[in-house]
Amino acid sequence: MRAALESVAFQVDDVVQILAADSGSAVNQLRIDGGAAAIISLPQFQADISALEVVRPAHLETTALGAAYLRGFAVGMWSLDELGKKWRRPRFSRRFGRRSKLQRVRNKWRKAVERVRDWIE
Repeated sequence: MRAALESVAFQVDDVVQILAADSGSAVNQLRIDGGAAAIISLPQFQADISALEVVRPAHLETTALGAAYLRGFAVGMWSLDELGKKWRRPRFSRRFGRRSKLQRVRNKWRKAVERVRDWIE
């Protein structure tokens, strides 16, 4: 189970790094929701490996809620500032003290991905 959850975090980190490289903009924060976000170890591990602040809303299933917020914003019910305040704690920050440890963990992930690619062929 732990390996499966950590692979989700590594895949998200890969996508965030690609998006940041393609856009030329740094990513400082990742906002998450959904069932997996309820598992406390996943957002913390995501923060650890991505060196981003990971923010999880109090209400984890935000797809329908987001649609309602957008509609309310469209009719002037809420401002962007008001909607932004709904994304409150908990926040997760990186715990790895050294960048070298973070790099070792990422290198292990990349090596594992390469091994799986070779295995499939």
